[in-house]
Amino acid sequence: MMSGTLRAALATGVGLAALIGGAAPVHADQHASSEILMTVQLQVKYKSKCLSVANGSLANGAHVVEADCDSSAENQIFGLRDAASGWEIVAKHSGRCVTYSPTGTAGVVQRWCNGSSDQQWSMSFIEDEAEPNRLTLRPDDAPDECLSMGGTPAGEEPVAYVMDCFDDLPSQEWKLLFI
Repeated sequence: MMSGTLRAALATGVGLAALIGGAAPVHADQHASSEILMTVQLQVKYKSKCLSVANGSLANGAHVVEADCDSSAENQIFGLRDAASGWEIVAKHSGRCVTYSPTGTAGVVQRWCNGSSDQQWSMSFIEDEAEPNRLTLRPDDAPDECLSMGGTPAGEEPVAYVMDCFDDLPSQEWKLLFI
């Protein structure tokens, strides 16, 4: 469970990595709320691109993709909200949750938030003083898998997907950019 100190750090976005004290997963409190605790962009390490909802779509099932980081693009801004056993990642522009497909074939999309386990994520922080706020994002019901980006053939939409986690894989390492 998450301590009050950590909850306060998440709410303010200050000193987050230092308070974690290791690479253990961080989960939200078991008592879910609808309050957004912080607003962030998620930047993938391998290309310094940001997680984005494709074309700013409002539709259920719209792909989550990579795009050049733009802090004014609302489809790249996400709220982190307590969920039953993890965190919901809520797109600011649509109010929908980042959702993964347990089959791994459909990639990651946005859907109406419904509290389901495919919309709950754990954050595992990576200890690195040179690059603070780096983490992996893992589906709560698939803790050996990570949110990943990259490997898309040229000319195809660069969609996010979930796959087995690997140590030091830049396409699975994310940085919180506080908004």
